[in-house]
Amino acid sequence: MSTDGDARPHAVGTHPGGTHPGGDPDGGAPDLLVIARWTRQAQRRRRRFTRPLSHHLGNAYSIMLSILVLGTVVFHLLVDTGVDGMRGLPGLETEAALPLDTDNLVACALLVLGAVAVGALRRLGPVFLRPEQVAWWLALPGGRRRLLTRVLVRAVLAPTIVGAFGVGTLVTILLGGGVAGLLTWALLAAGTAVAAVTAAATSQITRTRALPARLALLVVATALLGVALIAGPGTPTVALGGLGVVLLVSATTALLLVTRGIEAVPDAELAKTSRRAFGVGVATLSMDTREIGRLMAPEPLQPRRSARMPLARAGRRLTGRWGAATRTILGVAQADALLLARQPWRLVQVAVGAGLSALLLVPGMHWVANTAVMLAAAVLAALAVGDPARRAAFEGGPDASWPTSPRWVRAGHLVVPVACLMVWGAVLGAVLTLAGAGQAGAAGWLLGAGLLAGVGWGGVAVRSAMRTAPDWSEFIATPIGPIPDGFLRSLSQGPDAAAIVAWPLVMVLLGAGAGPKLVLAQAVVSAFAVVLALWTAEGD
Repeated sequence: MSTDGDARPHAVGTHPGGTHPGGDPDGGAPDLLVIARWTRQAQRRRRRFTRPLSHHLGNAYSIMLSILVLGTVVFHLLVDTGVDGMRGLPGLETEAALPLDTDNLVACALLVLGAVAVGALRRLGPVFLRPEQVAWWLALPGGRRRLLTRVLVRAVLAPTIVGAFGVGTLVTILLGGGVAGLLTWALLAAGTAVAAVTAAATSQITRTRALPARLALLVVATALLGVALIAGPGTPTVALGGLGVVLLVSATTALLLVTRGIEAVPDAELAKTSRRAFGVGVATLSMDTREIGRLMAPEPLQPRRSARMPLARAGRRLTGRWGAATRTILGVAQADALLLARQPWRLVQVAVGAGLSALLLVPGMHWVANTAVMLAAAVLAALAVGDPARRAAFEGGPDASWPTSPRWVRAGHLVVPVACLMVWGAVLGAVLTLAGAGQAGAAGWLLGAGLLAGVGWGGVAVRSAMRTAPDWSEFIATPIGPIPDGFLRSLSQGPDAAAIVAWPLVMVLLGAGAGPKLVLAQAVVSAFAVVLALWTAEGD
């Protein structure tokens, strides 16, 4: 209230006692960044009186100790691996004859990962506000460009660059290169990360699709791959550092130009991305990988015409004792097929998983690398086809409405993953045959084992998608923080079956022969994985 006794409220941006957080002294709306800074200063003043000095000293000690321990571990890894990286350690030597250096392959992989990450960053914003910022500041009048730019830089860009340097350190440990290699990979990873953030921010601010930016990164990766193939092995790694500098400078410049129109982001989208980012943060703290995948997944495409639903039509004709169960299986399978068809990128992911297995054809690769390639291809394909089951497990209502046992519903969820992964397994069996694995047997045995492996990986996909959620009502105190009771059991549902299903073909990679025993072992473990998928949930 004013001092002369009238009922006029204080002007926007002014406070009793003469405190003025910013803005126009004549009553104009202050900039939201000024309000944010004033709020932070007020919090610091209050925290100074409510928190003792020992609390701040304890936080500083924890941070310094963490940096010291992590730095010591990384330093010893860099020193122990030397210039050759992990490839120089005893037992991991390889005689693989590649048409280009491993460094160039990893550089292409980083660029491709950056292009893939554009979609995930776009779903998180990348321009967003925290929930309390949306509630307190978004509805206030005043300019928001500086506030949104600061959030983009501090909350998205800075952690991304720090993570990129961590990736560069990891690549240096694996491939070697010393200090020059560390600087090269850090620059390339940072440039790729900033380019991905810039592409996502440009798509959000200008309200355009992120496809052109993705294609730009893929074109750079393809050009790098072509240059490496022409030049052959021996391409200097310093050139990759130069590419990273070019990406970093160009992406940063583009980001500075784009942020001039950052105020054009609608309030509704800022609130939506805020909720999604907050959900991802909560899921990360609770270590719920399934929820992270659900939040980061793009929404299915809207249907353009009525679906024919042949499986559901066929189920209507079935009667008798097993008619209800069969109708349930066909109905659930039809719903999963429709949902997967409206996500064509999932089928592309399965195709990428099948194509990734072609790396097994490279001669002279270590069995560890071959096993990692096969498992990566399987997990990539299984995660793609398990999406309908994950959505059904989250919603709960549609599955509970079927008038049969939940096991028949889960059997319906098995149909589409098994059908898709059997195709993937056939490709894997053909690749193993061409690679000369299991030379003691005929080619048909490996193809049959691959088909049966697809059945098992379908069970892995459903078991992982429909696993029991951790119960946070009771938790166990650990040195890394509280962990819910039964968390490890929930987290292992899926990987446990994957280890069993992968075992027979891993034995083939280790030199075991292909024959009827291989097919029988694969059939047994795949059947066991399917049974585990049917009995995933409790309380049936």
